[in-house]
Amino acid sequence: MDDTVCIVNIGPGERRRRRSLGLVALLAGAALLVGVWALGLPPAARLSASVFFFAGFAGIFQARAKT
Repeated sequence: MDDTVCIVNIGPGERRRRRSLGLVALLAGAALLVGVWALGLPPAARLSASVFFFAGFAGIFQARAKT
């Protein structure tokens, strides 16, 4: 028998906010990648998009986990 207790620590409004901000961050990361590619910048410049992707996925995963 599993006695794990899951405590929801954010409400529906905060989950919606985190999901929305996560999606915006993912879109910003994608736009940055397209811009870097279109401008012909060096491949190392693509690493700057990783910050946006990390923030975006973190927001979405936090919203799903309700934490």
